[in-house]
Amino acid sequence: MAKPLISPMRLSPLIIAVATTCAPLAAAPPTSVVTPPLSTNVLINPGKGWVAYGKQPPSSARLLSLAGAGYARYSWGDIEPNEGDFRWAAIDDAIAAWSKAGRQFAFGVMCASTHSAKDRPFVTPEWVFKAGAKRIEMDLAPNRATTGTPGHKIAPVFDDPIFLEKLKRFIAAFGARYDGNPAIAFVDVRSYGNWGEGHMHPFKVPDISPQKLQEHITMHRAAFKKTPLVIPWGSHKFDPIYDSAVAAGMGIRRDGICGNSDGSETARCLGRTLAVFEFFGAYQWMKEIGWWEGKRDSNGYGHRLTDCVEKGAPSYIGPLNQGGKDGTLMVDEDRALVERLANRTGYHFVLRRAALPSTIRPGVPAQFDLEWENLGIAPILIPCSVSLALVDHEGRVLDICPSPASRPAEWPPGKPVPIHDTVTFRKAPRGDQRLAIGILRPGETRPSIRLGIDVPTADGWHVLAPIAVR
Repeated sequence: MAKPLISPMRLSPLIIAVATTCAPLAAAPPTSVVTPPLSTNVLINPGKGWVAYGKQPPSSARLLSLAGAGYARYSWGDIEPNEGDFRWAAIDDAIAAWSKAGRQFAFGVMCASTHSAKDRPFVTPEWVFKAGAKRIEMDLAPNRATTGTPGHKIAPVFDDPIFLEKLKRFIAAFGARYDGNPAIAFVDVRSYGNWGEGHMHPFKVPDISPQKLQEHITMHRAAFKKTPLVIPWGSHKFDPIYDSAVAAGMGIRRDGICGNSDGSETARCLGRTLAVFEFFGAYQWMKEIGWWEGKRDSNGYGHRLTDCVEKGAPSYIGPLNQGGKDGTLMVDEDRALVERLANRTGYHFVLRRAALPSTIRPGVPAQFDLEWENLGIAPILIPCSVSLALVDHEGRVLDICPSPASRPAEWPPGKPVPIHDTVTFRKAPRGDQRLAIGILRPGETRPSIRLGIDVPTADGWHVLAPIAVR
């Protein structure tokens, strides 16, 4: 029996089998078969994960280590207190703070909120109403904190022509400021409804027509052509509008998960656009009333988070750190669930198996067989590609070659994807090197999308096996 031409290196608990095959006239190249063990670590990857709420990253390193993005909502009146006088600093500062922490930031701008401060009832700027826009007023004495805070509340009539004219100008400036910023994960379309959630509870007035909701969406689409837009789901009467928006590339979010939603409203996004979850209320409160475990109340509210995730297939879940007596209580009590969903939410790529040449020659095509699997709940929605790299024993990257047959956007959840590819390293220096693999976004030279495999890494590349360049 022929002896192996290479011996496994001390890479990690990889299983590396070396085989040689002989033909009557010529020997085929020796092949290393690698089955990387799966990692149990939480992966922070772009375009997915837990969302931590706040205009600054959480001070807790433990919470930050679990957060895939930051998020906050703003009032239009705070950003444009006087017509044409834009105060972008609060948003700019939040983007900068989250970028410094290595995370993207997402946000939306509201026109009404029953959580407005008692002495600040105007969420839409007061000058809009002075210009003649109609308004809705109410005095709120909420029976629970999720409904709002006590006091006088003011909302616009959301299909009023003066309001829409002023809003359109604001949205145009909003998009001119932020569209295409790579530090932004997504922007919410929050211009309609209480909290911008696409409904008028508890103002007790009818919803606007689907056609008028479409006007709000059209304003945002005209202003944001690059940054992903996400529309809060508010009512089944708007379902045709939501379906049309998804078909046009916009995402859907459901604010009310575990309470009045089982997540099914975002299932329309699967494989197409972003789906985003927000809890109905604070973790501790939902746990105390039984919703967290799926106990239904007389209104039919109460759904287990894991069931919601499987139905709605979100790429983002939040908040990780809001409300209750202790913002870290969910992480303390349900750490295993939080960590599992950090990886399960969105995409989560693993390399199940790789059959690799043990020896390559510069400029000569080599055959690679890879088996990928997406262990997440949804496909990846950001542009990316797979490349192979040669790495020396000091961790320096010597050559990079694309793997064109590996297309992450085509990897559905829960289904192994076998790939047969031909790769040619042209700048490979001769000697004993290491072969590595990675997933990169456009313009990157080092991978930013981590794989769920337990192997050594070098500058973001996942090292698979030794390889000889002859």
